[in-house]
Amino acid sequence: MLQFADDVAIYVPGSDIQHSLSLLETTSKKLSDHLKSKGLIIAPEKCQLIIFNKTCRKLKLRSLNIDGKTIFPSDTVTFLGITLDKRLTWQSHINQKISKAHSAVCILSCLRRTWWGADPSTMLILYKSLVRSKLEYCGFLIQPCTPNNFDKLQKLQNVCLRIAMGYRNSTPLNVISTETKVPSFFCRFKILSFKFILKQMSTYNNHIIEQLEALKEISETLLYESNHCKPMILESYNECWFFNLSIYRSAINHNYCNPFFFAFTAPSVDLSSGKIIRNSENPSESFKSLYISNVHEQVIDIYTDGSRLDSNEENENGFKSRCGFAAWSDSDSFQVSYRIHDLASIFTAESSAINTVLDKILNHDGTQYRIFTDSESVLKALSSAASLKTKSFLISNMKSKLYNINQQNKKVEFIWVPSHVDISGNELADSAAKTVTESGTPEQIDIPNTDIFSYLKQKSLQEDASTDIDTSQSTGSYFFKNYFKPKSQP
Repeated sequence: MLQFADDVAIYVPGSDIQHSLSLLETTSKKLSDHLKSKGLIIAPEKCQLIIFNKTCRKLKLRSLNIDGKTIFPSDTVTFLGITLDKRLTWQSHINQKISKAHSAVCILSCLRRTWWGADPSTMLILYKSLVRSKLEYCGFLIQPCTPNNFDKLQKLQNVCLRIAMGYRNSTPLNVISTETKVPSFFCRFKILSFKFILKQMSTYNNHIIEQLEALKEISETLLYESNHCKPMILESYNECWFFNLSIYRSAINHNYCNPFFFAFTAPSVDLSSGKIIRNSENPSESFKSLYISNVHEQVIDIYTDGSRLDSNEENENGFKSRCGFAAWSDSDSFQVSYRIHDLASIFTAESSAINTVLDKILNHDGTQYRIFTDSESVLKALSSAASLKTKSFLISNMKSKLYNINQQNKKVEFIWVPSHVDISGNELADSAAKTVTESGTPEQIDIPNTDIFSYLKQKSLQEDASTDIDTSQSTGSYFFKNYFKPKSQP
């Protein structure tokens, strides 16, 4: 047997410092005795004590005894890469991150020269990988903090962007942000908090979500609102909660929800025939010669398609997009169409269409089926070896359903066909998908948290970009009047 132990944090909340220290000492002794019974020991020389307090009391005389060693309070303590100071101002954490990034900034300076050096696009990649990755670690936890401390991060980013792009010191900041397409740290931290919270929401009975709910109740009291600013992670949680009922959830990671051997079901996927059809002079006739002529009577052909419509006006749900999918076949049993959540991606729509068809195949009396789809990305994800541990629960569901179909001695073949080449079945499925997307009623079908994240990320980036445009009235007006283009890439 092997045992591994890592850092442990014990905390006691309370207003009486001496009483809290007594409780902490008692708990530490219990923990030490428990670990000794497991063959582990605490290293007192590595232990640290910090007393979080906003007053100016002298706390140096307080102490804690662990296994005969006296531990005095520290002004700062580092736990899991986060430096906490006794007043929770985050000043020490920010200074430490800036200090770690200093050597990477020097690398950028060495690579930039007037007549030789790295290309600006390469310099931006180096900045994001060498500098920003150090500065943004757990960045969404440091808000709220004083503007002076937070501005240190943004100022360092501005310096790096000037180095990467070769800007003069007089170049306005809104021009720098607009040209490089690098969001501000406030926007970046907000995006990271969305990603973190949505990932926690995708599991049942998540402890972090329970803690955020408790913090939410506290923050809604008059005493809290009068004396504190809401943390960024709490504001992001409130925004994510609007999509709570739309996110797919599982008790554990979806890769482990099904027996392991389900992942080894080898689907029959044909991607090459579609390329032959696409490159032929008459794709429709080429398709008929490959699949319609000499077809076995027992084979049931099913066509699936997904549709996503974007517009400039908001729909009845407040979004500027709609999404749906449909399946068409000569057999009425496989003619279905659903409108799903407006924020679903086209990958989700195409995958949901195939999953719906597989559910119907499980309850159908046939033995041979062919599923035609114009989504090459879904079929590649299904046939790829990487799908043994895939990020999409929709692909995992396909694998498990295919295993159950094989157990019924049924055969399913997936075939990729190009879209809009006058293949009648594919055109009918496409028409049905567009119709239900435009006028159908949304069904309650769970979507991945990544689809919600894409929407929130894009929304945050647009808000950040609009701030730069608003400030163009006073700074950078010449650039925005003559050169500005609303692109997503630098």
